[in-house]
Amino acid sequence: MGVEIDRLVKVYDGRVRALDDVSFRAQAGVLGLLGPNGSGKTTLMSIMATLLDPTDGTIQVDGLDVRSKKPEIRRRIGYLPQDTELYPNLTVYETLDYMALLYNLDDPQDRRERIERAMARLNVAHLRDRQVQTLSGGMRQRVALAQAVLPQPSVLIVDEPTAGLDPEERIRVRSYFADLATECLIILSTHIVADI
Repeated sequence: MGVEIDRLVKVYDGRVRALDDVSFRAQAGVLGLLGPNGSGKTTLMSIMATLLDPTDGTIQVDGLDVRSKKPEIRRRIGYLPQDTELYPNLTVYETLDYMALLYNLDDPQDRRERIERAMARLNVAHLRDRQVQTLSGGMRQRVALAQAVLPQPSVLIVDEPTAGLDPEERIRVRSYFADLATECLIILSTHIVADI
């Protein structure tokens, strides 16, 4: 379980070097990527999530190469991008149920249990029957995070996960990550020092 990166490079349009010779190894726990906007955090996370290909270097997630094993990696990770769009007309429960199906969680009882657990841990169970479009930004962020943990990933990649959350919810999400970090690697990107 974990991520191993060796001399990773990402160049956009042949000139903009977003990542330059990045190397590290991380196992279960929390890995914080701290830096200003534009420093390459999102690019690095997008490569780990198999959404972008590196220009050079290697990156492995759970021992699998991101270039050649994309489907296998996608089954092992949870991903919360910085700007997550949810279906506005679905309820919270319907949203999570739909996302669980996309993760190939086909067993109805298992799917229901995972959804209930995620809703409880992220404090959205009381919102289960509300349409997403009626939720505040912070509530939507917690629903988006709930969908990212449904597959019980070995690597959870979260980009600015506390954006839009009030201080109490920020503490709750950080506490949730601390608990979850015993089971998986959490890669957390932020520009807020307190989140790290």
